[in-house]
Amino acid sequence: MNFFETSDENLYQSFLRGKRIFVQDWQWGEFQKALGKDVHRFVLENNGAVVVAGQAIVNTLRGKKYLYFPYGPMADNPEHLREFLECLPGFDSAFVFVRIEPQLPLGSAAGNLIKSTDLSPHKTLILQLDKTEEDLFADMKPKTRYNIRIAGKKDLEIRRNENLEECAALIVATAKRAGIRALPADYYLKIFEFFGENAGKNAKRIRAEFYSAWQNGDILAANLIIFYEDAAFYLFGGSSDKKKNLMAPYLLHWHAIHEAKSAGLKYYDFWGVEEDENHPWHGFSRFKLGFGGRIEKYEGTYDYVFKKAWYNAYRVARKLNRILR
Repeated sequence: MNFFETSDENLYQSFLRGKRIFVQDWQWGEFQKALGKDVHRFVLENNGAVVVAGQAIVNTLRGKKYLYFPYGPMADNPEHLREFLECLPGFDSAFVFVRIEPQLPLGSAAGNLIKSTDLSPHKTLILQLDKTEEDLFADMKPKTRYNIRIAGKKDLEIRRNENLEECAALIVATAKRAGIRALPADYYLKIFEFFGENAGKNAKRIRAEFYSAWQNGDILAANLIIFYEDAAFYLFGGSSDKKKNLMAPYLLHWHAIHEAKSAGLKYYDFWGVEEDENHPWHGFSRFKLGFGGRIEKYEGTYDYVFKKAWYNAYRVARKLNRILR
């Protein structure tokens, strides 16, 4: 086995190709660097073939650090994932632990992992677009179909990549209204700046689009969609308290689904759902689930610990912070 940090984009991407995990793509790492993040890419080879590849963001920890692999690292089997993790402590003595979100059953890698609070959604709703639009519409719940029909009669205007500041502000306002941690509006604008239609080479593999629904000068709904490989990902969205009876969010998604299907994509990924009625996400999950599709589950977030004393102190501090908020 050969473990190393790589600066070879082609080598790294050769293992990522076809896995539909855009947050592990090299270009997403370049976006994180543009935000000021410290990013590292690691590879494990077996007989010259890449068997694990992962992109990690460095997080500081009171003089120490930990690595976070969003939806990664990507591995061909649990045994190679275990070997990859065992190699990481030698990378830098300042790292206390590694936070991972593997995309395969943990198997033999599970023994040394500690379950953590999930950072990325561990369930998502996926529509397969290899059906006719009539069949996609028929697979929706009756209320969703009804709301799309209602919205279609209300003279709503669908815009693409226009009024970006208003779109971002609506996404922020909606998250705050739902009691969900809101990222600053500038973050959504930077995604578009890096991956939008005028982003040049950054748009080759990852493409970002803002869709919004309007009536008489009022913005009623906005979505930020990521197009990557054969899928469209509904990454962030927002809706207004105004004119709720027009059902704009339903028509906006139906429009994006239509465009993804017309572009020859295979999947429309709603990026995070929860079926538990007591979960903070239940309200918007119910909205998403109305579109049909299947729920896909991931392993969730786990920590691989290098230094137990430091890690235990970190967990105590985290718990105290939550209590004192």
